[in-house]
Amino acid sequence: MLKCVGNILSVAMPLICLLSTSAAFGKDNDLIAQALLSEADLPIVVRKIWGRSNEECMTFDGDLIKTFGGTEVAVSEVSKYNSSVRFYLLPCGSPAAYNATAIGIVYYPKGNLAKIASLPIIGNRGPTTQDVLLNASWDTKKQQLISYYKGRGLGDCGSSFVWEWEKNSFIAAFVLIEQKSKENCDGVDDEWPLVWPIK
Repeated sequence: MLKCVGNILSVAMPLICLLSTSAAFGKDNDLIAQALLSEADLPIVVRKIWGRSNEECMTFDGDLIKTFGGTEVAVSEVSKYNSSVRFYLLPCGSPAAYNATAIGIVYYPKGNLAKIASLPIIGNRGPTTQDVLLNASWDTKKQQLISYYKGRGLGDCGSSFVWEWEKNSFIAAFVLIEQKSKENCDGVDDEWPLVWPIK
């Protein structure tokens, strides 16, 4: 079972992971996750989608994963109809002052297919999706993908998202569990209003 502390894209506090030697799931059927060490750890088809052809992500000169980190999550064991599925959380370009971008890629080893994960969110006009994540990390304890946007360095405004992998879907996908947003940067570090689920 992997234990992680930090953020995969944070230079100040990078993601530190410890993975048990056993390849099997723990008693709680946790998803197996592991830290990537370099771009060479990626399957070729994943590298092509994320890699040098993606100009938005490749603004950094060097090995992005070796510098900023990356995460691979084995999601197949809790996806009844999609065996051997892997999810990659990868850095996308150089981090800004207080926001770092990432993308998620879903990989199907049996067919050697990969696609960028389109994650559901609630937009201004209703449900939609987004491909780019900000300050993203995988919460091993809660088995959730987390992303948040800071409107400014103080962190008194912005938005946050929590997704979980759909365990019984014919289509490999994430489900939006929670979304919060605060537009007014008022200097007050309080709880951001809940956007989803609707109460």
